[in-house]
Amino acid sequence: MSFLKSLRKKKLDFYYLIDRLLSVGALYNMLLSKRSKGKSFQCKKYVLERFFDHKEHFVLMRRMDTDLKSAQMSRYLIDKKLLELIEKKSNGNFNSVTFYAGNFYLSKEDFESGKKTRGPLIGTCVSINRDEHFKSCVYDDCNTIIFEEFISQSGLYLNNECQRFEHLVSTIFRNDFTNKKIFMIGNTLSKINPYVDYWNLQESCNISEEPGRLDIHEKVASDGTTIKIAIEDCSADVSDNGFFGSATKSISNNNYSTREYSKFFEKFDKEKCLFDIIYKVNKFSFKICLYDSNDGLCIYIFPSNAKTMFTISPIPSANIFNLPRLDTSNVAMKNLIDLWRLNRVFYSSDTCGTDFNDCLTAYGNIF
Repeated sequence: MSFLKSLRKKKLDFYYLIDRLLSVGALYNMLLSKRSKGKSFQCKKYVLERFFDHKEHFVLMRRMDTDLKSAQMSRYLIDKKLLELIEKKSNGNFNSVTFYAGNFYLSKEDFESGKKTRGPLIGTCVSINRDEHFKSCVYDDCNTIIFEEFISQSGLYLNNECQRFEHLVSTIFRNDFTNKKIFMIGNTLSKINPYVDYWNLQESCNISEEPGRLDIHEKVASDGTTIKIAIEDCSADVSDNGFFGSATKSISNNNYSTREYSKFFEKFDKEKCLFDIIYKVNKFSFKICLYDSNDGLCIYIFPSNAKTMFTISPIPSANIFNLPRLDTSNVAMKNLIDLWRLNRVFYSSDTCGTDFNDCLTAYGNIF
């Protein structure tokens, strides 16, 4: 059972502010927009204020442990406004943050010598791909999780990622979700997103079409409790300069990111379709045609729900060694495989090409 409520903004703020999202009181909070809108800054400011005001710690979560390298994490909280906040809240006792052995500490930096003296622990790092390791750790006084880049720009997600994410969250909060917050930060939206399907959030897939929109989903858990999932388009009233090329629209307008693909070059004639197969994953369905074009054999791919003799439908999170493939003993399918390797592939549109290839990346290449 679920319930959806949508809120709209009449006027956008110059920079994103998190206050409205916090007022919803949701456990899961998705912050979506292009870069440089202040989403991460607002979440960092929130966890620092919670530490000084309530002695609460936070957890920074990433998909892969390679995203938690010391060189990257040592700069995570180094922002002029955040450092000013630290110095003010600590009455001058601390003016910086040190990252050491997977943890964040307040620190006092001597700017003449460059030496830092570590102070109290404020946060720690975890990654979903090493969830078994992090499950054995203790997260005292942790009330906030920041999951950066939860929307994969490459389209790659972990096997059973959503379930592993939830189990790790449960471990960190020790199954006590009172006054807890999970911030899930993403930039350009991708339609191949396991969290949308896992939590049935399809009604919010078009949220980027209304800048400033805030959707509130209420889900009833197995124990009868209601869990709120808030999804906010964090667009702000600030112009974008310096962007050009095919990605400009997705960067500036927060639209789905599409890549350029070879488009079909002649009028489709079903008599020239020598063989076809339906490739279906979740809400996506494509027809893959072995086509005898005026320029020779090629593959033509376009969205279609039509019935045909052959259908391939990969199961999300299936064992990578047991994914469906085209049958090389079938002459037509063997031709499709050979043409794919020769890059003799054409699509009805760039959107079709992007969605199809994202499906292959997420659920396994059938060729």
